[in-house]
Amino acid sequence: MTNPKDVRQSPVLTNVSVGYKVDQFSYVADKLFPNVIVDKSTGKIVTYDADLFRIEKSLAAHNSASKEISISVSTGDHYDIETHRLKGFISNDEISEADQPIVPKTDTTEVLTGKLLTEYEYRVAQIATDSSIVTQNAALTSTARWNYEDTATPIQDIMAGKVAVRATTGYTPNIVIMPIEVFENFIVTDQVKSYFPGAAVITQSMIEDNAHRILGIGSIYISDAPLNTSIKGQADNLVQMWGKNVVLAYVETSPRKKSRSFGKTYRPRKKATRSVREWSNIDPEGVYVEVQDRFDPKIIDSNCAFLLQTVID
Repeated sequence: MTNPKDVRQSPVLTNVSVGYKVDQFSYVADKLFPNVIVDKSTGKIVTYDADLFRIEKSLAAHNSASKEISISVSTGDHYDIETHRLKGFISNDEISEADQPIVPKTDTTEVLTGKLLTEYEYRVAQIATDSSIVTQNAALTSTARWNYEDTATPIQDIMAGKVAVRATTGYTPNIVIMPIEVFENFIVTDQVKSYFPGAAVITQSMIEDNAHRILGIGSIYISDAPLNTSIKGQADNLVQMWGKNVVLAYVETSPRKKSRSFGKTYRPRKKATRSVREWSNIDPEGVYVEVQDRFDPKIIDSNCAFLLQTVID
């Protein structure tokens, strides 16, 4: 039983949730779909098109009026920011037995936040690896897959994706998302090893530091986020959340509401960050902690991405 008057915002636990990162795993969704803060919870998605790259005759004679141009924009889907909440119960006995009463609340806040972050990561991964959405794609087969280290050509595969994106948008992909299992095969291919002659081992940091030299792309992000596909109570079945796919994308570094980019995460200005509430419970005796987040990850321009599928067996 809960007294509604007892529900209260917790600034301390809110700070815990906002500052929390899933340190043991590399989540990359926010790199691919960066945040855009909007005033309304729903609205049209508007973006500029390739009209930007047309040459205008701007030469003006003395005392003549400037040439007026129309700025072309595309209006497509709409965003609709949703509220996501999870709560957890902490018994009074657990609180009283803790060295500090805040510790069980902090632990619960971090678990709930981690679950929300996992849900957000999964949602973005499902969008970005769907070939019906990212229609510029290619599926590798047979010995072209990257686990065949002597016949695989991962550099050419990525370059082909870059060419496709640039041909349809004018922009060159600046981000690569690669699951850890794919990356572990990528670094032992003969083609990649040729960039590091004499190196006994090629590490993740070596690839990240040399992403532009090898791929001509500014950033490569390695995801090792696991996904448990089993039903609760059954044996765990852990797979990679991003599957066996590689995503190349152009993502604007400072996204605006009308900018052209692969995707964005819309968040409300009034509640742009996660928040935490807590309240006492009578039967059973204890405290509930609730973490709330509000967002909507959306594709802005699918032509700004290229999807490589079945990159490994």
